[in-house]
Amino acid sequence: MRAVLAIPAFRRLWLVTSIAGVCDWMSLLALSALATQLTSGYQAQSFALGGVVATKLLPPLLLGPVAGALADKFDRRRVMVVCDLLRCALFVSIPLVGRLWWLFVATLLIEMCALFWIPAKDAAVPNLLRRPDQMETAAQLALVMTYGVSVITASGLFALLSRGGAIVGASALDTVYVAVLLSGAAYLVTALTVALRIPEISGRSDARPATPGVLALIHDGAAFVARTPLVRGLVIGIIGAFAAGGIVIGSATLYAQSLGGGNAAYGVLFASVFIGLALGMGAAPRMARRIPHNRLFGAGIVAAGLALVLVA
Repeated sequence: MRAVLAIPAFRRLWLVTSIAGVCDWMSLLALSALATQLTSGYQAQSFALGGVVATKLLPPLLLGPVAGALADKFDRRRVMVVCDLLRCALFVSIPLVGRLWWLFVATLLIEMCALFWIPAKDAAVPNLLRRPDQMETAAQLALVMTYGVSVITASGLFALLSRGGAIVGASALDTVYVAVLLSGAAYLVTALTVALRIPEISGRSDARPATPGVLALIHDGAAFVARTPLVRGLVIGIIGAFAAGGIVIGSATLYAQSLGGGNAAYGVLFASVFIGLALGMGAAPRMARRIPHNRLFGAGIVAAGLALVLVA
């Protein structure tokens, strides 16, 4: 890892990716909290909260392959700079407009920018490394930062902002607006860093190989699942676990409010989910040496369900 981080251009890109990761997670917390602040009534707040999460997930599901192919046709550095500047402007516009409908539109456009930014960043990494065998280490560094350090940092910042706002007498809405503006400012910093400090990532990606269509992939996957009993059981368990996880994340803001904790408690709950993931991923390999994988899989789902019963 020291050898990879010793490469100046890669280190700067890794720091930019880290800042972008913190912004992504903090924006999820801030935008979901903002959705409940801009509405009143449990039903309306639930709809608004689910709408934000769905709006963030919809573009990658529908436009991921298309956006990646389009991003390959342009200079990588320009794509990243333009996308970061657009995301900065969109985040700043959310407090200025202050309407729920624009929150949905801006979130959709922000995620569409991310669809172009991520392939351009991924295509730039191999050109910055000195040896092909460093790709695995670079990928590990990105995963640790994106799904570990960035999550904890973003959750901690959001909780501190929310708690600090309450101490100085600011409203919850104003505190969330500050978090949104901070995300916008951070994207401006990443745009300037990529434009001025990492010229090495310029260039276009090689043409992507032709891949089957989404419908063909779904058909082939469904056929394989249907004729393989073990995989069919795993898929059923995965669908149930992720459905429960989506409900937990989607209801976390309202749940924190029902406990009187507010946005600060929401940030702590969000961080707790990923701390638990990290602990589980660390303990699972050791447990798998003594317990068969299918039993460990089922026991994990049952234990999570029992924990949710206690939470409720």
